[in-house]
Amino acid sequence: GESVCDMMAGWWVWLSLTLAICILVALFVRRKWQNLMRTEAPVGPQPPTVSGPTFIGAGLKWVKNPKGFLNEMRQKYGDAFILEAFGLKLFFVFSPAALKEFYKVPEGDASFAEATRGFLGVKVPNEILQGSMQTIYKILKRDLMKHYIARFNKVMDEEIKILGESGEIPDIFAELKRVMHKVGFQSWAGEEAASPEYFNRLITDFEKTDPEAGFKDMSSVATTILTRKRDENKAFDDAVQVLREIWERRNGREEDDMLHALHELYAAEPEEQRYRRVAADVFVLHTASQANLYAALAWTLVNLMLHPEYMKELLDVNEAYKKEHGADWLHSNSVLDSMEFVDQCFHESIRLAQQSLTLRLVLKPVRFESLGYTVVPGYYIATLLSCLNCDEQLISDADKFRPQLHFANSKIRSESLVPGAEYAISTFGYGTHACPGRKFASTAARIVTSRYLDAFELTPKFSEATILPTSMGAVGRPTRPLAV
Repeated sequence: GESVCDMMAGWWVWLSLTLAICILVALFVRRKWQNLMRTEAPVGPQPPTVSGPTFIGAGLKWVKNPKGFLNEMRQKYGDAFILEAFGLKLFFVFSPAALKEFYKVPEGDASFAEATRGFLGVKVPNEILQGSMQTIYKILKRDLMKHYIARFNKVMDEEIKILGESGEIPDIFAELKRVMHKVGFQSWAGEEAASPEYFNRLITDFEKTDPEAGFKDMSSVATTILTRKRDENKAFDDAVQVLREIWERRNGREEDDMLHALHELYAAEPEEQRYRRVAADVFVLHTASQANLYAALAWTLVNLMLHPEYMKELLDVNEAYKKEHGADWLHSNSVLDSMEFVDQCFHESIRLAQQSLTLRLVLKPVRFESLGYTVVPGYYIATLLSCLNCDEQLISDADKFRPQLHFANSKIRSESLVPGAEYAISTFGYGTHACPGRKFASTAARIVTSRYLDAFELTPKFSEATILPTSMGAVGRPTRPLAV
């Protein structure tokens, strides 16, 4: 009897805390956007609206199971409706024709950057969010791939040595997260970032500002709001100092890396401002790669372990590459670009695990001709990729791992889609907002996946792997650690 009472008391405490946190988050977001702009009055015919009796609207039902809730609303209202949640108005679209229109809306009419700043701004220091996405696109176009390839292989050399001594991986996701921290910080902040003096310090600073950490632990979001991001800002200040020390220790020595490229980009800025701008961009780049890449790599290995026939095929293909190109085959950009099968497995794993909320904040009226609706400023246009990527009405064998059936040349095969659905299934996005790090990610997948399989015989200590039902944003995380 006492244990049941204790359990019920604990449940009520948890529920009260969760509700309080959600209200705090909702009030914060509403105040932030009310200061930016007012939602204009609707124009013309309106789609069905999903809401609730309070300011929170349907928000709690939505965040409890985003995919399940939105699919239920699609069954009830069709593929276009307004969701009112936490004071926001989101116009969701799911039909192929509307998605095609959505991805072609200019940034000046419906902004990805403003939507991202609004949602990540709950956790991420404002200074990090002030940078222009165009800067990131410009920097990533530099020809630094040969350095990234060398870095991926160097990190994997070190990791294989470490794992060879232990014989097991307690959690493949935690393993890949650590590996990509090494690769990422060296890629964006120089080789020096992986030194014992700086590496763990940078990870600690980053994880205090990382949106993933914040939304996995909602109590930390409440603390963030109540303290006005005190710990997050302090962590960013420390990262600025770390990156400044790395730069100053070079004593003017030129390096052909991203850190040098960023300092060149901001050369005209006052010194203190330049250091802070560089640090902000390093954190943006690392956030973008960590949010999706390590989980995508982990799911690729998980799917291969759960499908031995594909694992065997990939091992055979890689053995042929090794015989043809020699021991350094994974150091050649041209060879890596030709590795089609591992790339198919990577993209298929992303398709199955992608949970991203694709979002734009409307700045000018946006007309959806296929729907007959006009979306006015102040609303968001949105879709949830987990609802689409595994939809049997859009793609054949939707919930199955079929890499060769679904992908070719890093693109979805048109013959696997229903006619007109070319924008409905997404891994790296479309149009002007397609992921600028696609080449970086695909190269990482080819090297990292192949290095693990070449060095070890991987045996899963799990028979299935499922995604957290609360997942919304980036590539999904599993419900439990997956040991190998």
